[in-house]
Amino acid sequence: MRDDHHAPFTLTGVDGRYLYDQMSPVAQLVRPVPTQPARPQRFVRQAASTLNADQQRAYVDGIQRLVASGEYRRLVAIHEDMSHDMHGRSHDGADTGAARFLPWHRQYLVVFEEALGSAVPYWDYEKGFPAFLADVRPLGIPPRAFNPQWRLPTAAEVDHVIQTPLKPVDPPGARHQVFSSLLKTGTLDLPTHNQVHRWVGGVMATMSSPADPVFWLHHAAIDRIWSLFQWRDPDAYPDRLVGRSTLLDPWPAHVVDVLDVTRLGYRYA
Repeated sequence: MRDDHHAPFTLTGVDGRYLYDQMSPVAQLVRPVPTQPARPQRFVRQAASTLNADQQRAYVDGIQRLVASGEYRRLVAIHEDMSHDMHGRSHDGADTGAARFLPWHRQYLVVFEEALGSAVPYWDYEKGFPAFLADVRPLGIPPRAFNPQWRLPTAAEVDHVIQTPLKPVDPPGARHQVFSSLLKTGTLDLPTHNQVHRWVGGVMATMSSPADPVFWLHHAAIDRIWSLFQWRDPDAYPDRLVGRSTLLDPWPAHVVDVLDVTRLGYRYA
C-alpha cells in the first residue's frame, strides 16, 4: 500500500462521490452509538500565531519531554505503519483508508495531546510557517525543504473547502467523502492537506512526517476544518465503514467515538 501525499501525482480534480461508490455497498442505516465515554474538557486548541511565549515554550518542552522518554518515537512509528489503513492507496482508489483518513487522524491527535499534556495549536496557514518551530527538529530530522512547487492554502480556500457543494439527497457517507477527498487531496489550484506536506518537505514528505513537530499543527488545522464542516452538516459521516474497519487501530476507539469533538476533551478557539 502506498500513500498518495508522499508520492508525485498528476491531479486535475477529486471525485469523492466516485470513491464512495467504489467502497463496500453495505451501509450502516442507523448512526451507531459511541462505544467509549466522553472525556472531560481539558484543552482549547488555538491558532499557532496567537500563542504567547509561554504557550510556545510549553509545546516545545512537551515535545522534548516525549522525545526523552521514547514516547515520541513510538508515536511516529504508529504513523509509519501503513497497515493501519489511514490514508488510502490513491486519490481515486476504492479502499477504506480514504474514509478512515479524518477519524483516524483525529484519534491520533487526541492520543498525542494527552501525552503532550497541553493543547495542540492549529496552523493558521495564512500566517506562514510557525516561526517558533523553525529550529525545532527532534529525532535528528533533516532541514525542511519548503518546495516552491507547492504553497499553503489561503483563508478563502479553506472556507471554500468547508463550503464544499453537496447533494442533500446523497447518503451521509457520500457527503462526508466528497468533503474528505477535497480536504485530503485538493486540486492543482486548491492546496489542502497533501500539498502542505509537500510544501514543507523534508520528513513531512514521508511517512515519518509526525517526527516534524509542525505535523501536529497541520493535522489540528485539518481537524478544525472537518469540525467546521460537521457544524454545517452534522449528519455526514463515513457510513460504509463496517466491522473491523471502524476500529481506529492501534487504539480501542471506533469511528463513532470521534465524530463529536465535544466528547473528546478539546475544542477550538
